[in-house]
Amino acid sequence: MKRGKVYPVKFVSAVVILAGLMLTTLATAASKENVIYSFRGGAAGSNPTPNLLIDSAGNLYGTTVDGGDQLMGTVFELSPKAGGGWKKQILYSFQGGTDGSTPSSGLIADAAGNLYGETTGGGAQSLGTVYELSPAASGWTETVIYSFVDANTGIFPGGGLVFDANSNLYGTTPQGGVPLGLGTVFELTPDGSGNWTEQVILGFGRNRDGGLPFAGLILDSEGNMFGTTLAGYGEGTVYELTPLAKGKWTTKVLHRFTGGKDGGNPSGNLILDAAGNLYGTAESGGAGCDFGCGTAFKLTRLAKGWKFSVLYTFAGSEDGQQPDGTLAFDDSGNLYGTTSEGGGNGCSFNFGCGTVFELSPTAKGPWTETVLHRFVAQPDGLSPMGGLLPDTKGNWYGTTGSGGADGDGTVFKLTP
Repeated sequence: MKRGKVYPVKFVSAVVILAGLMLTTLATAASKENVIYSFRGGAAGSNPTPNLLIDSAGNLYGTTVDGGDQLMGTVFELSPKAGGGWKKQILYSFQGGTDGSTPSSGLIADAAGNLYGETTGGGAQSLGTVYELSPAASGWTETVIYSFVDANTGIFPGGGLVFDANSNLYGTTPQGGVPLGLGTVFELTPDGSGNWTEQVILGFGRNRDGGLPFAGLILDSEGNMFGTTLAGYGEGTVYELTPLAKGKWTTKVLHRFTGGKDGGNPSGNLILDAAGNLYGTAESGGAGCDFGCGTAFKLTRLAKGWKFSVLYTFAGSEDGQQPDGTLAFDDSGNLYGTTSEGGGNGCSFNFGCGTVFELSPTAKGPWTETVLHRFVAQPDGLSPMGGLLPDTKGNWYGTTGSGGADGDGTVFKLTP
């Protein structure tokens, strides 16, 4: 098996995208969805988490919440075979003790090919861990680089990790922290000898800055960090953290969701375009259906402040609803994502099993939606809840948390 350099693939468009009014379409593109792996439960793993990682050889890496030899979750690799098909290998099965349990996010990699992730359980006090997996000739070695041990400094991490230019790691916890236990943003700093130190950058609850940060963070070229909160003082927020001297940070709320036309409860990670504008999804709210089926939004960077605009409002039914994953750009400036519900009949109280969608800007401003795939529980999985990962050939990869041949989730490939 050929293993390449591990890196998260992202296409960032240099196109300046015009924000405008929503425009609902029910077009379906001629895209082909193919399940490349159906999880079988038990030792093979089940219920994959959102957000895959790809290396330069086309191998995919991810985690499952359940399964493995102790049923505490796994880290897996899927490798394309020369004659077609994919080979699955479990890189690590969590044991449920100090090594962690229930991996809660996708993976990131450093320049040496080591993988990093989080668990919501296990560790020194069963409050979660950040772990590293290192490749070796005889397999992979897991090392817990930090165990969460105190509710005041955050517990149950799960939004995903990100590196800065100095190899520090940043992440969020949806619970714990001071003053109100509404979650934290944390930094892990290596000392060069294998030890890491945690610092809490932000404890949510001050100055109406939101709470319950289930999403991870994104950094811009100046070292500022951006994220979302699911709730707190309204229907969630988009926030910015700016570094100051001596390890201090300042916090600014860029938008507070109302649950109305702007949407509510953003739970996915944000992305940046080449101009430094932010894009994301809100899983509820909007004016597209009676109970609010969600929105895609943009925050435009201005000379002074930020401008919020709704790019698209989901209408439910065949159009899709509840977009709770991370968006991704192609090199033409189109946005791709998933909805965990909608798409037609069946599943989730007959709302549908979820969709893959494309949002395209138009010359006059409005964005149009094209549904690329509507899921059915058998055999292609149901409820895709994460972002999509592109390869260099224009294919897209993602996961469904359930459904598939055995009902334990899938990894799928979407070919244009």
